[in-house]
Amino acid sequence: MDGNFTEATRIPLWDPERDDTLVCRQVRQETHDVKTFVFSGREPRAFRFYPGQFMTFELPVEGMIQRCYTVSGSAARPYRVEITVKRVPGGPGSNWLHDHMRPGAKSPSPDRWASSPPTPPPGRSSCSCRPAAASPR
Repeated sequence: MDGNFTEATRIPLWDPERDDTLVCRQVRQETHDVKTFVFSGREPRAFRFYPGQFMTFELPVEGMIQRCYTVSGSAARPYRVEITVKRVPGGPGSNWLHDHMRPGAKSPSPDRWASSPPTPPPGRSSCSCRPAAASPR
């Protein structure tokens, strides 16, 4: 298997050096205060899933804030990545996501901006997939 593609489909793997944008594809209301946000690449990409993986979002709240959310989707759906977020009273990150993240919204990935990330335009957010420490096999 080539390390840049999935074996079965030959769909390229997500690469934060080349793939700089995630797109919100769906928002599911799970309970009155919990939503699941489903993202995929602008172009078809497969994600590698690791235990403890999370996404770091830069959100346009009081300037810019960063918040991390654990990946909640299944590795059985490798072409999308999900986070499930409970609205926290007074929580700037969870409230911004619940109130503003909609299908079609684009989130630039800060991994692409390693040295000096530009500030996304007002109303835009940025996020990246970051695995937790890898365990030896």
